[in-house]
Amino acid sequence: MDYRQNAAPLERDRSILVVGLNGRVFGLDRASGVPRWSNVLEYSSGEVTVAIDYGVVVASGSYPAIYCIDYLTGVTRWRKSTKDAGRATILIEPDQILCMKNGFVDCFAPDGRLLWHQPLDGQGLGRGALGYPGNVAQADDPGTR
Repeated sequence: MDYRQNAAPLERDRSILVVGLNGRVFGLDRASGVPRWSNVLEYSSGEVTVAIDYGVVVASGSYPAIYCIDYLTGVTRWRKSTKDAGRATILIEPDQILCMKNGFVDCFAPDGRLLWHQPLDGQGLGRGALGYPGNVAQADDPGTR
């Protein structure tokens, strides 16, 4: 039975604040701010996009790669290439991890297998949004600074 159909809701661990900065991901203790773990995203620097659900942190920097990191330990579960570089939009579902960069959408299984890739040929490049009902990841505004 799917967990969403259970009578009792799934209680998520919220003890760690996840911070993405300069090609790294940090896990800070919620109560004290003390670092519990850190993870370097190979070859990435600058902006880091993170999404958190189902016990994992999915992160991506500017390099064409996506990382699945254990929420409690900070250990990389897997790293996979994406079809393009740039700022990512990430969406996590029970059966899919989706990453969009510059109009290219990559869909991975929770174990890191590539399920499909959609280039959206001729539709443009840049930041985008991904969503299923009740779960939407909006592209962010790069700002003017």
